[in-house]
Amino acid sequence: MALKVCIRDYPSVPREKAAFERLRSVRDSPVVQKCLDSFMVEGVEGAVHECFVLNPLSISLAICSQMMKKWDLVLFRQTALKVLEALKFLHTEAKLIHCGESLSFVIK
Repeated sequence: MALKVCIRDYPSVPREKAAFERLRSVRDSPVVQKCLDSFMVEGVEGAVHECFVLNPLSISLAICSQMMKKWDLVLFRQTALKVLEALKFLHTEAKLIHCGESLSFVIK
C-alpha cells in the first residue's frame, strides 16, 4: 500500500478528497490510483492531518530516473504514453483535470 499524508493546512486537501470520491464511481484503470481508505492522524503539535491509503502503481519517475541514469527513446515514449493514457482517463472517464502538484478540479 501507499500512504499519502496531507499536511493539515495544505490547500488542495478538499480537492483531492473530491477527486478520490469521483474516482470511486468510475471503472478501474491500471494507470490511475484509487483511494482505498482515508483517516485522520494527530501530529506532535496537535494538528490533525488527512491520510489517504492508495494502491501503488509502480516506482515513481524520480526513482526510475535515478536508476536509469540515461533514458533511451523507447522507454521515454512508453512512459509518455502511460502519462497521456492516465490524463485521458482522468478527463474522459472521471471528468477531472490534473493540474500538477496533485491538484484536481471537477469538470461540470
